Amino acid sequence: RQAHPSKYFVDDTLSALKNTGTNVADTRLGGTVTKPKINIFDASKVLGDATAPTVASSRPPADSTGRKRAANVSVTFSEKMDTSTLSSYNVQLYLKDTGTPVSATVTPGADGKSVTLDPSVAKLEKGQLYQVVLWKSNYGIKDLAGNPLAGSGKYQQSSGGQYVYFYFKTGRR
Repeated sequence: RQAHPSKYFVDDTLSALKNTGTNVADTRLGGTVTKPKINIFDASKVLGDATAPTVASSRPPADSTGRKRAANVSVTFSEKMDTSTLSSYNVQLYLKDTGTPVSATVTPGADGKSVTLDPSVAKLEKGQLYQVVLWKSNYGIKDLAGNPLAGSGKYQQSSGGQYVYFYFKTGRR
């Protein structure tokens, strides 16, 4: 609280302590319990973080052509994210000019800096343009400090600012 007086809310502090701690397993009789060991220095960095995260890279790259229809889509962020915000509600895939998301499994990376969409169930169409949408509105994608995702470079932000997006095209085969 002393280092960041403007972030004195208990919820903010507790979240920072939980999200930056190193997990430690207690394996005594009665079952294993895993809890984070407090790392006060990393928690303090999170509380002082006011920088919005961005998309650092994607696979396939933004605006690419010829992606295999069964390959996964991966997005890497500029910093560790709140993995609870990396879900199918906030990370979606659309066939261009449609309003319904394509069915895809969304899996946050173990490092907290990435997310993978697996559209293999949907069997993407040949030679079509797809849009990856990363929602940033009220309950959207956020970093550990609670900063919402921002657009940058090829990863543009929608005109209303509700989401960050990019396109790719599948191959014809």
